[in-house]
Amino acid sequence: MARATTLCSLLEELGTTVLRPLSELPDRTRPVEGVVVHDPSGGNSIGRADLVLGIGIGDTAAACELLELLSRREATALVVGSAFTVDDLLLTAVRATGVAVLGMAETISWTQLLPLLLRTTRHEGDPWLDDSWAPANDLHVLANAMADVLDAPITIEDRSLRVLAFSDGQAAADNSRLETILEQRVPDWVLTELRERAVLSALFTETRPVYVEPLTPTELPRVAMAVRSGNELLGSVWAAVRGPLSPEREKALIDSVRVAALLLLRARSRGNLEQRARAELLRSILDRQHDSAAAAERLGLAGRPLRVLAARVTSTGTCVDSELDLQRLANAFAVHCTVTAHDSAVTVIGRTVYAAIPVDDESDPTAHQVARSFQSRAVATERLLIGIGRRVDSVPQASKSAADGDRILRVLCARGQCHGIADLADVSLDVLLTRVADAAAEDGAEPGWQDNGPAAILLRHDREHGSDLAATLAAYLDMFGDIAKAARIVHIHTNTMRYRLRRLCELTGLDLNDPDTRLTTHLQLRLHALTKQPSH
Repeated sequence: MARATTLCSLLEELGTTVLRPLSELPDRTRPVEGVVVHDPSGGNSIGRADLVLGIGIGDTAAACELLELLSRREATALVVGSAFTVDDLLLTAVRATGVAVLGMAETISWTQLLPLLLRTTRHEGDPWLDDSWAPANDLHVLANAMADVLDAPITIEDRSLRVLAFSDGQAAADNSRLETILEQRVPDWVLTELRERAVLSALFTETRPVYVEPLTPTELPRVAMAVRSGNELLGSVWAAVRGPLSPEREKALIDSVRVAALLLLRARSRGNLEQRARAELLRSILDRQHDSAAAAERLGLAGRPLRVLAARVTSTGTCVDSELDLQRLANAFAVHCTVTAHDSAVTVIGRTVYAAIPVDDESDPTAHQVARSFQSRAVATERLLIGIGRRVDSVPQASKSAADGDRILRVLCARGQCHGIADLADVSLDVLLTRVADAAAEDGAEPGWQDNGPAAILLRHDREHGSDLAATLAAYLDMFGDIAKAARIVHIHTNTMRYRLRRLCELTGLDLNDPDTRLTTHLQLRLHALTKQPSH
């Protein structure tokens, strides 16, 4: 049975870094079934259990009036901007209407909040729950949100300037805009004018909004911006304005275009039904669902050996960029594998893209060739990591190969790598150490640590005194006791290296002539380096 999103679960999933209650919640268990942008002109389609974005609601009186409307429509909550001030009048209205009021964090914009809410309020069992959802209504919601922020009617168009979505309030624009809406594409005479004025060439080469002077004395100016994913043009956004945008509104447009790119990428994924079906089948295999044998048969992989590639783009730091990177990677990887590896399948689980590649024997280079050729062509190649899992004899074992890929990515991230390709042979020891660490974590303990052990003593001493004795010992052990090589690694003189080794042995009682002690201490230092460094 599908699990509905409630107000409580929504807040728990998003966290206070995105939304926070501005008053006591009247009912934490109320469902949230949709996201609606408030239309100040009165053309609201607010319904039961909706979460309403109060863009432009800046004072208590307007908020209280809207709460009355939401109560009559049985909506669940109102979201207001970060600058909104709560007073006793608002708190009284919340208690009277039973509608919760949530405030946005200062660090997030409306256009960053929108995809988070749309994603979070999808229900289990919803076919668009995964990373391919993008109903046309989402673009319409975005167009309305942009229109409210920019105070201008909006159209979102594809690469051929066909209308994909438009905001309400188009009557406030001009004749060419109304003609565009009616025909669902830019009229021929407008295209001719735009080409003659070199507007289109500027639009599709610029990375910032382009201001367009009125085409005729009776027309409004336009501000347009191309929608891109990397270097790929997806479409454009057009605002019918009264004049140039202020810096604040220009920034809002740029933020909105990034969200539009995310929705257009997902819309394109949704359109490729065969690719989507294969992704769902592979997901069921990697999740070890009961019908994995049937899924393998439908994929054409039954009884065939394979390797699983795990790919991830290291984060750019923002929610929307991260989502764009993920969808761009999934789309590009699926296309690349279709061309280079027949019968392959690609899916997304969490933040990782997995590709199942059929192979023959252990020496079959297909998986490695696919990984290398894709990285050489990927838009974000400088931030792309790929882990190549082991060869398995059949599809039911594919999850083992995928787990290898996950561990390889963990190792590469722990090493501080932002890009690269590796298989088990490249990082075998560190992968083994991650398995040891995982097994120990299941028992609630760190692997092999003793409070009075040499490694623990050195790490504690370094933290307390700002020294580098643990790194010194690690370099010495890594270089099999070669003083000169170890000294070069930690950038010190050989005499300093000898002094530090004597000092750390005195401090810990470490006997470097004991092979068991050397091995144990070396492993513990490697585990610490692997598990304590921040990952991407």
